[in-house]
Amino acid sequence: MSSVFYNRCFHLYYRYLWYLAYNDESMHFTLFPLLWATTLLAINYWLLTNLVYAGFAYFYIEVTYYKYAFNDLYDSLKKLKRLNKKVNQILLSHNNLVKQVETVNITNSKVMAIAYFLDTLLAELFIYATSSSDAQHCLEYFAQ
Repeated sequence: MSSVFYNRCFHLYYRYLWYLAYNDESMHFTLFPLLWATTLLAINYWLLTNLVYAGFAYFYIEVTYYKYAFNDLYDSLKKLKRLNKKVNQILLSHNNLVKQVETVNITNSKVMAIAYFLDTLLAELFIYATSSSDAQHCLEYFAQ
């Protein structure tokens, strides 16, 4: 999660340095910060790509596993001709599986909430920094 946050921060820093280096003649920037920011941006895009790939793989494997587990329990129930002790075992397995799914859903919702709040914060900061005239002086100070 933190690599997404750092990637967004470096991307914002890179865009701001690009703006200052190429569009603002009053700023005398060397090319080193821009090259350093470009290198960091490339590294962070690679990390973000790996994070997205791992997140998709995790989600796909999780959904597929639970789908097949529920289908397996359903098929086991369909094969039974009468109610016996095996039905209790199947229902207990179903209950355990539902508890696992609830735990995973709670964890995933917390991760998504954290990502949402961080991304919203970064988006609002970026909008403020690019549109407000009093924020430009503060950004120029941090870009040096």
